[in-house]
Amino acid sequence: MPTAETDYVFDVKPGRYYGHPNPVRCEWVLAGGNPTAGTDPFQVPAYPAGTAPDPNLDLAGIYDAGLHASANGAIEYRGGALDGKLLVVRYSDGQDIETFDVAADGTLSGRTTGITGLTGFSQPLDVTQDLATGNLYVTELGAGRITLLKPRP
Repeated sequence: MPTAETDYVFDVKPGRYYGHPNPVRCEWVLAGGNPTAGTDPFQVPAYPAGTAPDPNLDLAGIYDAGLHASANGAIEYRGGALDGKLLVVRYSDGQDIETFDVAADGTLSGRTTGITGLTGFSQPLDVTQDLATGNLYVTELGAGRITLLKPRP
């Protein structure tokens, strides 16, 4: 029986594992496995209870992007009210841009969705910023267009 899955944003570091099995590196368990009968971080309920996550899984570098999110393009915004925030395009559920606060050490927190002006897209895939103007450009597969977003003065 298929189950709904959470999508993730990763703080990728060399030599770490983020949950997609890779037999070449002897990493076999998807996401967090299913180590206990309770609810576990990034668990995959299809595994029987007792399936431990891969020992190289970097739980500290995995962030929840939302159920059915399909997190795609991401940038760190520079300037204005969003300065320093990570912007992540969500293709499926939300069809928006969510933001994360970024600490000096790169850890993420404060996931925010539903921000005025960053919602209502049609299957958005990517986002980029014009550093000179602060403008954002969002590619929308469903609408076959690139949408311009201008920051408020």
